Amino acid sequence: MLPIEALNYHAQARLYQRLFGLVGNKLTYRYLYRASLELNFVNHVFPSGGVTGLSYFSLRLRDGPKLSSGKATLVHITKIGLTFLSFELLIIFGLFSLAIMGRVSNITVMVAASLSTLLLVGTGGFVYIVGSQSRINNFFTALTKGLIG
Repeated sequence: MLPIEALNYHAQARLYQRLFGLVGNKLTYRYLYRASLELNFVNHVFPSGGVTGLSYFSLRLRDGPKLSSGKATLVHITKIGLTFLSFELLIIFGLFSLAIMGRVSNITVMVAASLSTLLLVGTGGFVYIVGSQSRINNFFTALTKGLIG
């Protein structure tokens, strides 16, 4: 298990390194590997659904390489989003595997397929809305008009 965990932190550090490169900051691999280990520890000690880790990550990077909290938050949320997308792919793969094996009732496959489809459509809708400032404004305007009026 230890080599697999070390590989996991290696992948996280490389992902952070690339994401920080996209926002214009070059951070060392060693620093980000250590930050990934610390972030894992903080998220396990304070199980708050990742909120504590997000705050810690922003504070850690602000004190170390003097990055803004906005950049640290953006990178961390992007990492969480990419993790969510990878789990969506695993859900679809698992659903196909269950359907092909035929050891699960059809109703279970139908419910899982419906939930997976809803999840994919919701994710696609979210990405579409967030892709443009005008779509964000229009969405929230329509949402508030629907809730108020």
